[in-house]
Amino acid sequence: EFSILESTEQFPSSLFPWQALIDALEHSLQTPVQTAVKRVDEQAFAARNGANLMFVEDALRRVRSCLEALPFSSGLVAIHDGVRPFVKPEVIENSFDEAENSGSAIAVVDLKDSIRKVTDEGKSTFQERQYFRLVQTPQTFQIEKIKKAFEVTELPQFTDDATVYEHQGWQVSLIQGNLENIKITTPEDMEYAEYLASKQKSNR
Repeated sequence: EFSILESTEQFPSSLFPWQALIDALEHSLQTPVQTAVKRVDEQAFAARNGANLMFVEDALRRVRSCLEALPFSSGLVAIHDGVRPFVKPEVIENSFDEAENSGSAIAVVDLKDSIRKVTDEGKSTFQERQYFRLVQTPQTFQIEKIKKAFEVTELPQFTDDATVYEHQGWQVSLIQGNLENIKITTPEDMEYAEYLASKQKSNR
């Protein structure tokens, strides 16, 4: 996912604080990877980037094996989505602080738009947006807890690591993310990502 933004000198890797983590994951997996794309809104990005990346069919199995390979049983681990390169360092730091205290830390941001819930019949109802958050990464956990959480069989409701964690009956703790930490999945996202990278470079 990083390869497009970092393939030219215009966007040096030093702009992205998660590059060291990406290098470590690629070393353990022995390939640049992206999880299998099932969502329609992610397929345009996958088609554009797929020539350079290998796809992994079972993300849960890979994450579980990575956690099992950790040489320690206590401490903290942060799990980050490679298509979110614009996370602020303070969000990363806050995630470790919160996870150390409560067991987990999930980066989220407030909704700006009005939202409606749509039924299978096509009907819709108004929803109070103050009760909802958009979920980002990093998602940081105490190692012993997230290891136990990933011992289960993959279920359809597991859309991120937080849902795997809360399946154990544990409450996840939320921290404030940053709006620039977008998930790059469409060509329009790529255009905005190029703008953000250019802005970061000009501010250095």
